[in-house]
Amino acid sequence: MSLLPITVFLLLLLPGLALARRLAPDELRGGLLPGIAASWMTLLVVLAPLVIVGYLFGAPLWALNALLVAAIAWGALDALRRRAWKGAGALLAGAGAFALLVLAIDLYLSYRHGAILDNDSRVHIARIRFLMEHGLTNSDPFIRTPHEYPYPIYHTNLWHALVASVSSLTGLDPVETWFNALVVSKLFIATGAAYLAWSVFGGQWAAAVAIVMIVVNRGPYTFSVYPNQLAPWAMLPVAVGVLSRALASQYGERPWSWTRTACMVGGTALVLSAFHPMYGGFLAVLATPVACVVCVERLLRRRPAYTALIATAAVGACALAFPLASRGLTARGVDRNVV
Repeated sequence: MSLLPITVFLLLLLPGLALARRLAPDELRGGLLPGIAASWMTLLVVLAPLVIVGYLFGAPLWALNALLVAAIAWGALDALRRRAWKGAGALLAGAGAFALLVLAIDLYLSYRHGAILDNDSRVHIARIRFLMEHGLTNSDPFIRTPHEYPYPIYHTNLWHALVASVSSLTGLDPVETWFNALVVSKLFIATGAAYLAWSVFGGQWAAAVAIVMIVVNRGPYTFSVYPNQLAPWAMLPVAVGVLSRALASQYGERPWSWTRTACMVGGTALVLSAFHPMYGGFLAVLATPVACVVCVERLLRRRPAYTALIATAAVGACALAFPLASRGLTARGVDRNVV
């Protein structure tokens, strides 16, 4: 076991927190665990377009490495300047302390056991190793002429790129990074559930209950490190939480601006799809009817409906891009007898 990859992933919370304070400070009001989800998601929303462009143009992995190192350094300096540790004790009081204790037990057991290394994990590790050797590329590593065909399912995968970069930065084999990343994936999932509970119900108690429920439900599983597990269990709850907060803001005194709605709703949808395209489509199916109903209700009452309109457009544009691309690439592969 090695703490190096876990440490690097945790250090990414520093630039995430710094960005969240500047771009979405209201998302940090839920306490420690929802705040972790908000910090990570804010970083991923900023990072995702850069990584996507890197995939499209075949950027070398060292470019992503340099970006992550610079981000961590900036986040650490910002935390020192703002004394980010002040007030941490208040975040650990009451229900938050209990939830953190339950989560810490699960994380420790995950560290001792490690992530799954057989079955589908061989595919993911091979893909990550391919990125380390060839840079960010959509090519399929499992056929004889990989550069002629794109990888239809996990192309432009943000999680694969992060694991490859962390492996490169720590000098560890991707097998070891993958094995240790179970701790990180469990933290992603638990804090994502906490954020959704806080965004819907409010209060620290809701986040604490969600933490306990998710640990009981997902604790035994060692394949939580898969992108098709992180997408629905970690990224989708945050995306739904952001959407619900955007739509609810129309009924409050401070409705979200169209730029905030587009960036936050669209950004989280893009991150979700970059982890696994299928769940981007799921978000669109889930969110579009709800946003449309809210929009119609607001228009019938002759109230402003721009937030719902922008949310609908953002989900449609950002959540469906990757599913449609995956479908097109898969169909093309079948037509060319690529299996």
